[in-house]
Amino acid sequence: MGSPDLAQPSDITQSLGTGNRRLRRNKDDDEEDITDVNDIDSANEEERTVTAKMLKQFEKWHARGDTVASVYRKYKIQSLLEDAYNLNKWDDLLANPKWQKYINYDEFVNKLNAAA
Repeated sequence: MGSPDLAQPSDITQSLGTGNRRLRRNKDDDEEDITDVNDIDSANEEERTVTAKMLKQFEKWHARGDTVASVYRKYKIQSLLEDAYNLNKWDDLLANPKWQKYINYDEFVNKLNAAA
């Protein structure tokens, strides 16, 4: 366990999704790995929500030192941004599950850093 004076990842995950996002929990405890980018299912993950599955994945990524930049590269966010810009399909970008995971992981890491 960590120091009681430092914010723990579980403290941060409880506050994720409280702004413009909703925190939605489900009973799916399957762990995902950052290398399995094809396991994202947009039909099951509403736009800009943080699921229990995502939180567990974010904690796993953070524990092994994955940075926001590494998630950006792995999910090829640059390509998603370029497509949205070139085709003027911003709604497609916002609905993309890879984009949603990326921005939610960024928020997760920022909240952990702010609490430290």
